[in-house]
Amino acid sequence: GALDAVVDGGTGLLVDPTDPAAVAGAITTLLLDSDLAARLGRAGAARAATLSWQQIARRVQDLLLGRLAPGATS
Repeated sequence: GALDAVVDGGTGLLVDPTDPAAVAGAITTLLLDSDLAARLGRAGAARAATLSWQQIARRVQDLLLGRLAPGATS
């Protein structure tokens, strides 16, 4: 998975994409451990929801509006 999106062992498995043995090993791990695959899938979906453009835009908006509030410091 992408370094910015995946928490290794939490939301997915990070491997060197140029290493076929590492990729095959990760795939094998997920195929043999359905509980791990399901847990990573659920956590990955939850993390993806927090990284949507809508969520990011809302956080940026909240930050900017907070800076404009009376008494806000920079």
